[in-house]
Amino acid sequence: MNSARFFKSPLFLFLLLLFTCCPVEAQEDEAPYPDSALKDFPATFFAPADNYMAVLKDSEHPISFYAVYQGKQPFEGRNVEQVIMTNDENIQFTLNEEQNGSLSDRIQTRSLLTEATFPEAGRFEFDRITLLFTDGSRETYPIGRFVIEVFDDQDSDVLNTYTTTAMTSNNTYLPCEYVWQRDDLAFAGLDMDLAAEHELLFAREEPFVYANEDSPEGGGKATCFAIETQLMAERPTVYHFILPRVRVRVDGVEQAVYPKLGCYCGGLEITETEVLEAYEAWYLS
Repeated sequence: MNSARFFKSPLFLFLLLLFTCCPVEAQEDEAPYPDSALKDFPATFFAPADNYMAVLKDSEHPISFYAVYQGKQPFEGRNVEQVIMTNDENIQFTLNEEQNGSLSDRIQTRSLLTEATFPEAGRFEFDRITLLFTDGSRETYPIGRFVIEVFDDQDSDVLNTYTTTAMTSNNTYLPCEYVWQRDDLAFAGLDMDLAAEHELLFAREEPFVYANEDSPEGGGKATCFAIETQLMAERPTVYHFILPRVRVRVDGVEQAVYPKLGCYCGGLEITETEVLEAYEAWYLS
């Protein structure tokens, strides 16, 4: 598995997350959906995704929501003021930024970049978000499936989790790469709650080489857990954002690691066809 860069600056990591949490579009030469078929889709909708996050109580993490729209402006030209999890206030979102993109001449995109805080422990599952607009109106949109497990727990420091892959072009695999911070570790499990079936393909020890400028004191070579999980979704899904819970045995005792960096599996090179097929499978079939 290819080595990854070690991000030591929290500010740089935050800026990186804001950039990478916007899925990257790939323009298509031909549109398989005729213009007449687009009338079956809402003027603005969110790309269906199957997401999971394992986080600590009172922590903060960036989360993006990927809107798709026809016409010149999403949301009927209204400005978004706030994002809330529908019917549940146990997760709080602060809207930081909106980023525009394009899937084709017909379909545009807007990513809502939020910072989420988790004041209460528990398991929270939602399939819709509600947007509050500056004109006082509100509207609820389906988003697929999102499970967030908030743990009142201690985070082990035996792994450097900043080294893992943040985004891929394949939504059927989750690659993880976590670097040891001490010797004699044993992998115990990777926990996630997805709609897609998932199977651990391998979790093995591999050598890891830091980039020169990121080499820790004592040398640039280390050992990592290289982990790959296959994702088997029953229906088309645009991407999976996964921030798993990692279990590691240290001197025979199991500890939990809560990674700082999740992966947008399938977030690279999203196409108009993928988005329309997924929305049709989730909501129009």
